[in-house]
Amino acid sequence: MKKLATSLPLILALGACQPAVDQIQMAPTGGGSTVVETERAARLRARVDGFNAAFHAGDYATVTSVMPPRLVARLAKRSGMSQRELRRLLTDTTAQLMKNTKLHSYSMQTNAPEIHQAGAIHYAILPTTTDLTAYGKRLKQSNNTLAIEEGGKWYLVRVEKPSHEVDIKAAYPELKSANIR
Repeated sequence: MKKLATSLPLILALGACQPAVDQIQMAPTGGGSTVVETERAARLRARVDGFNAAFHAGDYATVTSVMPPRLVARLAKRSGMSQRELRRLLTDTTAQLMKNTKLHSYSMQTNAPEIHQAGAIHYAILPTTTDLTAYGKRLKQSNNTLAIEEGGKWYLVRVEKPSHEVDIKAAYPELKSANIR
């Protein structure tokens, strides 16, 4: 079995959430807001809140469970491990890294994100900033977290660099022409 190279950037790719989601809007589609859109936004809000609570409680199994399923399948296959093994490795690595990390600030702009649709996939781009010190090194990042709805459930993944975008779009070809970074 191959080992997946893990690092702080990989862990940060899992997503970041602010405690409160102020407002979530659907991107204009030619019509007004619907009950389905309101329910979709409420599910995204609940997922973000759940992730945030798990992160602050040190529940890293829940934190890593927010990664989009098709992306996990792709990374597991490429790493030569099962999805369960990959999730366990990510959970253990996250827990270990967080022991040596001081989080100064962690925010996701959720004041009015738009939910877009690409094929059957709904997604939102959430600007995210992180300021932390890990292993004595201060790291400040500004990038995006991609929220993907799959099977009625929202998943989160940080999009930091082109290789992340390549993996996400390979796992979710519906997003091929979407600007997710």
